[in-house]
Amino acid sequence: MRKMGNKGFAISGIVYSILILFVLLVVATLAILSGRKVVLDRTKKDIIEKMDEQDNERLDVDDYTKKGLIIHYDGRKNTRSGTYNSSANKWENLVSPTGQYDGTLVNSPTWNGGDGLLFNGSNYVDMGTLNISGSVTFEVVVKYTNNRVTSTLIGNLNQGGYSLDHQYNPSIDWNYEAQYANHTLSFYNSELRSTQSLSSANETKTQITCENGTTKEDYIYSLTGVINKEQKKLYIYENGMQFESTLASLNLNNSTSILSLGAKVVGSAKGNYLRGKIYSVRVYNRALESYEVYKNYSIDRSRFNMIETC
Repeated sequence: MRKMGNKGFAISGIVYSILILFVLLVVATLAILSGRKVVLDRTKKDIIEKMDEQDNERLDVDDYTKKGLIIHYDGRKNTRSGTYNSSANKWENLVSPTGQYDGTLVNSPTWNGGDGLLFNGSNYVDMGTLNISGSVTFEVVVKYTNNRVTSTLIGNLNQGGYSLDHQYNPSIDWNYEAQYANHTLSFYNSELRSTQSLSSANETKTQITCENGTTKEDYIYSLTGVINKEQKKLYIYENGMQFESTLASLNLNNSTSILSLGAKVVGSAKGNYLRGKIYSVRVYNRALESYEVYKNYSIDRSRFNMIETC
């Protein structure tokens, strides 16, 4: 047998090195692919781990994002003492020790199931005067008992305010009930002197739209509307999914509107009544980041036993 020369040893060394590099590359690739299954955002990861660790212990009202939170209504704890009162005539703001922005129940919406307030299409909650001229975030957890009506979830466009609504228009396609049923975030642009909005109808088949684009009755949804004045952007989050719209102009009035929950109230005129149940409401005087919205949605999903839709 002939002995391998120096050249042969050199070639073998190169092949061996390439083999080692290939193996390392495969291992690294597998590690990366495996790592993609982990949520990289630290806040999201913390929430998921916390939910896993708690087993039977539920996430609670204190776990939501707190920075900028000025209104917090909770269906399981509808009083500031942290208890549930089935005969309460106000929905108490959990983050105000003085009772600022406590919601007054008008025309008797009823506490239902120990976890929310039921609206029958003729009642609402008066949340008081909200004076915000900068960025703002609304969050509402809702279930529709009738999704074939246009209804205001929270807000008021009077005097240049804001509104998060459920829109219904059956004329889009008569072959399907509630063919066009979606969520719209609106505000009055003081520079353009017109109402501007972002609608989830511009997107296709989301977590919240079922059967040809319709919201589904008797499912619980977590909704977030963000008006970011600095970025000139509107955002809607539906069960954690984000839609956004960039505007050339985003000027907000120094609004003194009466904020309402479950109806549109402009002076003595009222309409767009909600038929459904609201479990939780949060209002921030700033634009929440996407990871903060996800965090709050994750807590809603756990606390109110939300079923993933479609």
